[in-house]
Amino acid sequence: MLFRSAAKECERRLKAALENFLTATVDGRPKKPGEGVFAYDPRWGTLIGYPASFGSDTELNDHHFHYGYFLRAAGTLAKRDPAWIGRWRPMVDLLVREIASGDRADPLFPYHRCFDPYAGHSWASGHARFGDGNNQESSSESINAWYGLLLLADATGDVRLRDRAAWLLATEVAAIEDYWFDVRGDLFPATYPVEVVTMIWGGKGANATWFDANPQSLHGINFLPLTPGSLYLGQHPEYARRNHEGLVKSLAAFRAKQGKGAAPDAPFNHWADILWMQQATFDAAGARRAWDARPANFKPEAGNSLSFTEAWIAYFEQRGP
Repeated sequence: MLFRSAAKECERRLKAALENFLTATVDGRPKKPGEGVFAYDPRWGTLIGYPASFGSDTELNDHHFHYGYFLRAAGTLAKRDPAWIGRWRPMVDLLVREIASGDRADPLFPYHRCFDPYAGHSWASGHARFGDGNNQESSSESINAWYGLLLLADATGDVRLRDRAAWLLATEVAAIEDYWFDVRGDLFPATYPVEVVTMIWGGKGANATWFDANPQSLHGINFLPLTPGSLYLGQHPEYARRNHEGLVKSLAAFRAKQGKGAAPDAPFNHWADILWMQQATFDAAGARRAWDARPANFKPEAGNSLSFTEAWIAYFEQRGP
């Protein structure tokens, strides 16, 4: 009974948060940008969510990253409450079209705004006016968007959207396994020093992020958010192990350079739950030991939860890699 009550409260909060953004007025007056609203910009054929972040308004960055969270939430609610999506589907469909319109004659949005069929993956920058072309850092947030589309399509019986979302997800996963991860070990140059290309550009690959040089960020940014759509991270267990071992090695060197004085095997202290979940895909026992030894006041990464981390690790304990 307690769990059912908690689930209903989570559902209520999720609906309230989504509905806030899916409406343009409050108490009969137009919303201000800081109150949570989507606004259409006809010059660029785009919906901009406000409050904006990471240049999503001024440079049109990261729309599939940001809106993927909305769509995954909407897909989850659609499965639980068909009446809810029946009411809000027109606005949710605008978000779908914004990042992945399947209509080349769409009067409001470009065809597949961010997805590049030639490259086989998405691009995150809106303007792409860099010397090395466009770029994408968090490949896993692209997967979150296409997984959200699949959830929505499955819950509503939308076969065309399901097929489009499945193609987007499968193609992007294949690109991640080659360009970001090189899971087969036949693409990265022999002199490349690490196990992941954090950021793919049109003209290069980089072991960097836009925000942090910590190896926990460099690896974790291409894992999060962990969802049931993230199982591809364990599709090649030997590579997953290599990625993790490379992280441990890079982190020890990073801490030594920073003068932190930490032991080489010191535990993760940033996005640790995300990193343990990735570890569970090839070493559930090791992930379990680290998870159970976490501090009493441990707080998961902002998009994750204690309960989902526990469920994920338990799944791999039972099923194996």
